[in-house]
Amino acid sequence: MSKKRDIWHIRRISYLVGILFAVITALELPQAAAQQPIPGNYAPGAATGMKGSIMAPPNTFIFENATMHFYTRDFVDSSGNKTSIPTSNALANRTILGYVFDTDILGADFFPAVIIPLANQYVRPTPDSEKDFQFGDIILQPVALGWHLDEWHPTIAYNLWLPTGRFNEGENNNTGKGLVSHLIQVGVTWLQTTELPWSWTVIGRYELFGTQEDTDIRPGQVLTIDGGAGKEVIKGFDLGVTGYFTTQTTRESGSAPGTDTSRYRTFGVGPEINWRPSFMPEGSNIGFRSYWEFESQNLAQGVFSILSIAVPIAF
Repeated sequence: MSKKRDIWHIRRISYLVGILFAVITALELPQAAAQQPIPGNYAPGAATGMKGSIMAPPNTFIFENATMHFYTRDFVDSSGNKTSIPTSNALANRTILGYVFDTDILGADFFPAVIIPLANQYVRPTPDSEKDFQFGDIILQPVALGWHLDEWHPTIAYNLWLPTGRFNEGENNNTGKGLVSHLIQVGVTWLQTTELPWSWTVIGRYELFGTQEDTDIRPGQVLTIDGGAGKEVIKGFDLGVTGYFTTQTTRESGSAPGTDTSRYRTFGVGPEINWRPSFMPEGSNIGFRSYWEFESQNLAQGVFSILSIAVPIAF
């Protein structure tokens, strides 16, 4: 057994693949929020937690399934004024498949993956809101590199969103954005080597977009900072806090006249719980995170929650 795998088993680190990547639907918000800028493909908070930058050991197949729910009822304009909108419930399910190769690249492990999303949105009290699940925009991750340097675990990765989800201009139940986007991320986790360790993570992500089909709109570039910190309070059970900040760094172009193209932003913070059951394969994790958004501008805000299960299978 390699030294890296010894470290993995001794620490019983739960590697949530969704921490390295995320998928969320390209859900359009109705009525009052119709003039908001097009948000990024990456949903802030969907893929980070207190141990978010730790990669599984080599020769490990990764399966993760996560259900995400976003509830929103307020739109906050560029001046900070809230406007009530019809209650919107967005539900998405993602399946992540990947393999960590026993390949040394600059001293790092190599982890390509694919993320397959199913998504749905329904708007209350609209009676004819569709509730059937549809495929969202598939994500390819051709490269992710992760290092294990004692208590430090840095990662870098590149993700590519493909416009495979349903997109029709003007509809409020789209499950795709109708464009290609690119995301680059750099992150690090610090994890104590004690029996019940403290840990914290910071991950930066930057997203660039192509032109949206049918509208010729190019969304503004987006910077997201995710993070989390917590402690293993008893063996196999973590408690912590997690949060994010996201903002457009450039304005979108090609928008219809009258659209407020002010850059959007939002903050989110909430609890995180992780459980690593002894009856599941080593490194498996059942996790829950929930975020309350605040101080938004030019964006809808609400509550975003994620329930996930990750199972690594060593070969």
